[in-house]
Amino acid sequence: MAKKTNYTKNGIDYYRVTATIGFDLDGKRIRKEFLGKSKKDATEKRDAYMDSIKNGFSVGYEKLTFSEYFDDWLQVVLKPTIALSSYNRYEGCLRMWIKPSCFYMDKLTDIKSIAIQKHLNSIESPHTAKLIYNLLNNFFKYCIKERIMIFNPLDNVTLRKTKPTKREEDKYLSRQGIEQLLRAYKRDPSLLLFVFDMLTGLREGEICALTHKDLDFSKLMINIDKSLRRESSPDKNGVMRTQVRINPPKTESSVRVVPIPFSLVAALKAHVHSEKKKHMKLGIPFNDECYFFTTTICTPLRGDRLNEKLKKIEKELGITPIVNFHGLRHTFCTLLARKNVPIQTAAKLMGHSTTETTKIYTHVDLQEKVDAIELLQGMVQ
Repeated sequence: MAKKTNYTKNGIDYYRVTATIGFDLDGKRIRKEFLGKSKKDATEKRDAYMDSIKNGFSVGYEKLTFSEYFDDWLQVVLKPTIALSSYNRYEGCLRMWIKPSCFYMDKLTDIKSIAIQKHLNSIESPHTAKLIYNLLNNFFKYCIKERIMIFNPLDNVTLRKTKPTKREEDKYLSRQGIEQLLRAYKRDPSLLLFVFDMLTGLREGEICALTHKDLDFSKLMINIDKSLRRESSPDKNGVMRTQVRINPPKTESSVRVVPIPFSLVAALKAHVHSEKKKHMKLGIPFNDECYFFTTTICTPLRGDRLNEKLKKIEKELGITPIVNFHGLRHTFCTLLARKNVPIQTAAKLMGHSTTETTKIYTHVDLQEKVDAIELLQGMVQ
């Protein structure tokens, strides 16, 4: 017996039912059609949809595609809340890794966990896969709050194991390493930048963004209110160009004042004099808006070059373990802990919003562990 139909679309017969799903700004009813192979089929689709609306789902949720909604979320919701450098990193993930995925053009309600799992498995770098996982996780959580998804597809997705991270001792200079660097600095004043960072704990972008007016020698204070980043973006022809950008620091807590180490005052003043001579020799105007630490041609420093130079110095001095430039910030926090500086004070000096973040940077070196065990020796007779 042929099923009864009442509507034809694109040459195919359906049974159609309609329902009022809301009202427009003029108070007119918004009608939605539901097509089925039979009256029962169409009615079940209508009832299921209306039940979802009653349960709080947004009208039209079933039509939204991942591509259009994710792009809007990235631009409208996420971008205003993060640093431009972070946004550029996420936009790169979208362009290079998410758009080519098999689920990018799917409807949100059709995305399956296994599709995401296969895509993440195909990405060679575990670090990149984790970055994409976290980005997608934030997006799907937002969709659930907006009542356009009922569950997070990533609940059934697992990230493959990564290689062990660096040992705790490899993240900061040991006591011997600190002494080696300080002895080398006494012989070679050009190492001032690295000793300065070890004794102030500035982030890479913060130290690159420092200007002469940021250092107040009368009050012996450093004003930290900006960060320098090199960011790539396409020009009008679509060619990626790198530009130096000065952005606000990482967080509101990062805007802070840090004392100038008194032992470095004379060296820092000598550095200012040297910078003035360098500008004059190159015919470049000098003022207090100029960057404090610069290259040989008075241009802003590059973070990657700082890493390369520090590691080269460490190898030449025989410092082990070798740490990267960020390791000087870890070293600074560890030095504060050794001097029993309260963690709340350390957090303010580091520019952390909570002490929990500061704890990550506070390390106990091997000698301190040995000293701690020595205290227990007398317990065993």
